[in-house]
Amino acid sequence: MRTNDPNARHSGRLMVRMPHELHDKLSTLAAEQAVSLNQLVVALLSSGAAWRADRDGGTARSRA
Repeated sequence: MRTNDPNARHSGRLMVRMPHELHDKLSTLAAEQAVSLNQLVVALLSSGAAWRADRDGGTARSRA
């Protein structure tokens, strides 16, 4: 779904391409923490988005 509507619902699916080395590191970290790779990535993205929103004064909008 491509839209600029901030109220649009998304599917909850996201395909991300990354270097094999990063995939390996994330998989290892997930195994060490006894969580799925998906759970780990969601937690990391959530904490990163929260940090950015806090840093930017309460908005999660990207300036990219």
